[in-house]
Amino acid sequence: MEYNDVARFSALFGGRNDAVFDGAVARRRKPTFAIFDDHLSGRIDGIGTYPIREDNRCKWGCIDLDGAEYTFERTLDVYACWQYYSITAWIERSRSKGWHLWTFASEWISAETMRYAGLQVIKLAKLPESTEVNPKQTTLAPGQIGNTVRLPYPGNSNWQRQVVLEPSSALVLSLPDFLSCAMGARSPATAFDVPAGIYRQALLTERRTERYSSLLSKSTSLPGSTRNQEAYKVLTGAMRVSINRDNQLFTVANLMHGLAMPYDEALTRMEEIWKHQVDQSHDFYSLNTALAKVKRAYK
Repeated sequence: MEYNDVARFSALFGGRNDAVFDGAVARRRKPTFAIFDDHLSGRIDGIGTYPIREDNRCKWGCIDLDGAEYTFERTLDVYACWQYYSITAWIERSRSKGWHLWTFASEWISAETMRYAGLQVIKLAKLPESTEVNPKQTTLAPGQIGNTVRLPYPGNSNWQRQVVLEPSSALVLSLPDFLSCAMGARSPATAFDVPAGIYRQALLTERRTERYSSLLSKSTSLPGSTRNQEAYKVLTGAMRVSINRDNQLFTVANLMHGLAMPYDEALTRMEEIWKHQVDQSHDFYSLNTALAKVKRAYK
């Protein structure tokens, strides 16, 4: 195997420096140049690398479309979703059935960013939430190594499997052609930040709404439950603050405190409510007055 091909392949699929999947089990050993060479040459069974380093950063991700229902055309839909975010993806026909879509960052980025970007893409592509998105973790506890994916182009495989296809023609890319294209098309960290940020914000909103719902379900049996329900509606944007602004906003502040919402998040949410939901038609109600309700509730 050409030295340059092995070097570029190991650069693309690098990850943890203390573990490698040998085709059967995880081995606590360094994925050396020789191991990558053996993989590409077919002297060993296909290997897998573990994407997340000890600092919880990675530089590749992989969406695994496993199942006969995933045609090449459906896989192209997911590929197009990556393109929508200006990220280049690579379609591999997997070992048995299905497809892998690989993405590569030009630098080490947080595993959370890589994973959240992949989760946003499957959301945009309307894939099941159970779709496998790698890396599967955003952080690793000491001693953990995370999950792996078998790498493409093992030298002992069927030449039509575990190879990358050219999207427009579905023709197999040779290893040198794939490496040349992929190395030159690695996406910058800022590209992954966009879909990851969209997913992260949606996740925060979902979790916040769950917290509101949980508290509201408990509050219905308490005195003043109507006031709490109104505060819940204000929090979720379903109700404007038009009368008794002081009382309503103080109830909202107490509700956020009861939900154990972080103080900074409560201030931010109160500012959003003040901008979009507080009636200013009769007299001006200042932002500082609204924020003071949070400060008072959290004392």
